[in-house]
Amino acid sequence: MPPATATVSARYLTLLLACALGLTVTQTTLVQAATIRAGDGAPCAIHIRGIIEEGDFDKLDVAHDAFSAKLRSGEIRDEIREKIRKDGRVICLDSEGGHLIEGTKIAREIRFDRYPTYIGDGSQCYSICAIIFMMGNQEYPGAKLPEDRFMYHRTLHIGGDLAFHSPSLKIQSNQRYSSEAIEKAYALGIESMLEVVRTSAMLRPFKTRPMIHPELVEKMLATPGDDLFHIRTMEQVLNWEINLDGLPPFYPQRNVQLQMGCENSLVHGYLLPSERSYGYYTPSMMTRDVFGFERILGADRVFEIGPPFENGVTEIFSFRYLELPVECQVKLHPDRVEICGDDPYLSTPIGDCAAGEFEAFPPETRFHPLTEFAALRDAPVAADVIRKARCTLLAPSGAVLRDETCTQSVDLIDDPVRPHFRHTLRWYSGAVTVIEIKIHMSSETSATDLYFVDKEAALPEGDANPCLRRLSDGKVVCVDAL
Repeated sequence: MPPATATVSARYLTLLLACALGLTVTQTTLVQAATIRAGDGAPCAIHIRGIIEEGDFDKLDVAHDAFSAKLRSGEIRDEIREKIRKDGRVICLDSEGGHLIEGTKIAREIRFDRYPTYIGDGSQCYSICAIIFMMGNQEYPGAKLPEDRFMYHRTLHIGGDLAFHSPSLKIQSNQRYSSEAIEKAYALGIESMLEVVRTSAMLRPFKTRPMIHPELVEKMLATPGDDLFHIRTMEQVLNWEINLDGLPPFYPQRNVQLQMGCENSLVHGYLLPSERSYGYYTPSMMTRDVFGFERILGADRVFEIGPPFENGVTEIFSFRYLELPVECQVKLHPDRVEICGDDPYLSTPIGDCAAGEFEAFPPETRFHPLTEFAALRDAPVAADVIRKARCTLLAPSGAVLRDETCTQSVDLIDDPVRPHFRHTLRWYSGAVTVIEIKIHMSSETSATDLYFVDKEAALPEGDANPCLRRLSDGKVVCVDAL
């Protein structure tokens, strides 16, 4: 039987499997000569760009030697030398993926030699490239500084794109293959999955945690090979130990931010906060419900917080405090958030408040877990949770007047006594729509929620998407996830 012919996209981890079935695969080169540039948050000792193919593992040593020659020759400025001394020889990534086995060899080399990894503004890192990125580290024994708790040395710029998926095989459906070829492809498929699991489960140097969190491995393997699981939210980078670069200055201290810090820290390392179930009392303030135009369970549980104590500590209660005595003490620093507290429902203490022992977390711990970091650069105002969304404006007849990408900024709390929600939609075209929702208290059984679109009264419309129809002109505004 003659071999079939097909073209395989580099974003799929399929080169070995394709060879097993006799497919013809397009390939391009990957690792360019060693280069370095400053100003993007991390000077790059080595760039890895393009499609990963066989032989690229050997090119990594060549690139490293070329960069060492630049250091010896004096081509590198003193301030860049100092940054390299502090941050290590950073490997910058911009690749759609490619050869699985070759990529895992590169990933293991990066882990063993303790290279930090970086995805810059405008760069993308998919498939096996994402696994290579997650091997970034600069661990050393005896680290005792507070920030060592969260210095993961794999850094994603908020303008970069990191995405995972499972290995896949693309073949032409109208071809016939021998049982031997299919068995060989199946064996190589199992081998490829084993390589992914083995590499992911490698322990961080001097630590007992795996390089890739099992929850992320599960989501990666659950994503089909022709799809991508993008890293977008604060809870993902916090739980899966990815540093962020390019964040704007942090928002002013607000009660909601302190409570988010308490919640994020108490579930750190477990399921994502927005997916964690606390039974009947799960506060919808931690879930995607915050983006809908409806009552948010827990929004009436923001307690008055006094000024910090003399030692800089602020005491905060969680949204679940009325059912469980969940509380934290928080210290805010420019480069970290220090927290101690206790969650009796999960039996997960953080630090020891009685002994004055705090654990350090990244400064973005104070954000709502579903805040999308890429949306922060497009939202010039402080808000409790922000994401990129799809906004639609419809005429009374249902005709589409505007359909654009937008930024949805949500203020969850305006007044602790009577919650007042505000959704600010910033359309790609520059238009701004302000939606206000005055939610009645749960004790006010005869009251109704009041809706306003740009100060005009409105009513909910439909069930599929969050939509509001303005009563004055009949126009409907809808917001949906991208």
